[in-house]
Amino acid sequence: MEPAGNTAHDFENGDTDLPNIAAAVGSAGAGMISAAVHSAATALRNQLIARAVADGASPLHGADPVDVVARDGVMTAGTASDSYADLLQRNFQPDAEASGSWSPPADDVPYGMMTFGAQFAEVAVDPELGLVRVRRMTGAFAPGLVLNPKTARSQLMGGMLWGLGQALLEANHMQPRTGRWANASQVHWRTAWP
Repeated sequence: MEPAGNTAHDFENGDTDLPNIAAAVGSAGAGMISAAVHSAATALRNQLIARAVADGASPLHGADPVDVVARDGVMTAGTASDSYADLLQRNFQPDAEASGSWSPPADDVPYGMMTFGAQFAEVAVDPELGLVRVRRMTGAFAPGLVLNPKTARSQLMGGMLWGLGQALLEANHMQPRTGRWANASQVHWRTAWP
């Protein structure tokens, strides 16, 4: 018998019958979330337009929904217009809602889904001490539609710094037993290989 309040749940993982997914992390998450939000917003706009053209008290009554343009909370067709607020108030609705979803495309689509870029670095090495100094680094990217410039800049700079850190490790050896980097640092090397 299960303790009160606990419910058994089935968990599925790593099954090829499950739908295709993409990681909802960092900038990849923005693409997935914004696609679902766009889907919901489009459904809500279409719902409100349909209600307006069917509402006998609306200036848009009888208009073809295809001719109605929605912008800044106002629906317009020709010279007639009706606001979302007026439509909802007339119909005694405090709000309106719609749902949207998005599924990532298959991996074999004929177009790119990721940001492309090239990075360039000027690096100097002190031959006596073996110290590496990165003098300059720059990158050029083709990120597609940027939703938030500050976040996008941080993501791109972070990727460059991540790559720089990985490059400065030189050869990266993985421990087969633990799956950790064996030479991430001298301290880690000593603790990993007693």
